[in-house]
Amino acid sequence: MKSILFLLIFFLPVVASAQYSIHGQVLDEPTNTPLPGASVFIANTTKGASADADGKFEIKDLLNIHYNVVISFVGYEPVVFDVVPGQSIDYKVKLKPAVKLLGEVVVKAKKMPKSQWRQYLNDFKLNFIGLSENAKHCYFENEDVLIFDKEKSVLTATADTTLIMRNDGLGYNVNLLIQKYEFDSKKHSVVFAGQMSFEPLVPIDEKQKRRWAENRLKAYHGSEMHFLRALYNHRLNEEGFYFTFNDAVGMDSLVSLTSPEIYSYKTQVRTLKNYDRLIDTLSNTNEEILRYKEPLTVVYANELEDFLYQKKRGIQVTRVMQTSKLISREPAYVLPDGRVYPIEAAEAQGYWSWELMSESLPLDYDPAVDLKTLGRNH
Repeated sequence: MKSILFLLIFFLPVVASAQYSIHGQVLDEPTNTPLPGASVFIANTTKGASADADGKFEIKDLLNIHYNVVISFVGYEPVVFDVVPGQSIDYKVKLKPAVKLLGEVVVKAKKMPKSQWRQYLNDFKLNFIGLSENAKHCYFENEDVLIFDKEKSVLTATADTTLIMRNDGLGYNVNLLIQKYEFDSKKHSVVFAGQMSFEPLVPIDEKQKRRWAENRLKAYHGSEMHFLRALYNHRLNEEGFYFTFNDAVGMDSLVSLTSPEIYSYKTQVRTLKNYDRLIDTLSNTNEEILRYKEPLTVVYANELEDFLYQKKRGIQVTRVMQTSKLISREPAYVLPDGRVYPIEAAEAQGYWSWELMSESLPLDYDPAVDLKTLGRNH
């Protein structure tokens, strides 16, 4: 079974819900002069800005929680730093000019035949963008910046500048700063570390606007983000999620489900009703701590598994509800926007590992906006 562990290094605990802004200035470290046009963004969201002629920036309307800010400029090493919620600080960020070294990977890349590079690119796309229906509408606008190397069964990818992925299925340009990418074909595992920002695309007409809204809602519903938001709010069953442990026989409840849109017969699903086996709530902050030892099996009852997913995984092709596993390696915060901290504390397997970058949404995604576009209440 393929597993995917996205080591995105911008996951921090929530502390409040009010709104605030961050502001500062981007400077060249050697000369202390402004860097106009520097890119400033909140990691893994649509929130961002460009530095003005004086190198100054401001990002408004942020939730009063910890964020990681990413600042980059062509020819300079990017900087990532944590902002303290609710504090008005004028950040002075100095960027160092990048020193390009012809390392072993780069030397190998220069000697690599174009046909081999193209094969590695195809492998990278397959295990980074994914194979879902939406993956057909994703492509890299500057794929030539990618540098590949392969040792035995492990393919690595790097880039010395921002990799841009256009997602015409969900309506975003995704800007990726890759720190680490490894695909192990023997273990069928992917590890990615980096930062990304999402830029919403402008629809050409109402038809495209509605198509993007439909696709985003489909990507969101049943996703790991959807599950974690529902878990944080103790609304798993209400949102269509049913969860249990392999050792929970006798402790489960049986829920009868009937949904003509998904399956034409009544079925029973095991689920735990007690959230205490999953999370602890800190009384002083209302923060939720994910803690359990056994693999958690999660069934999403409102959508079926993709037949292509079943074929690729060697699963018998049949109409079944989406089934995933969440492996907890250590206690972690569950945050209201649908993430855990630290991210390496949990690993998604099963159907969630099928939904790669082609199905990824920004952390500030609000399904209510797309529901309104489609004229729906839920």
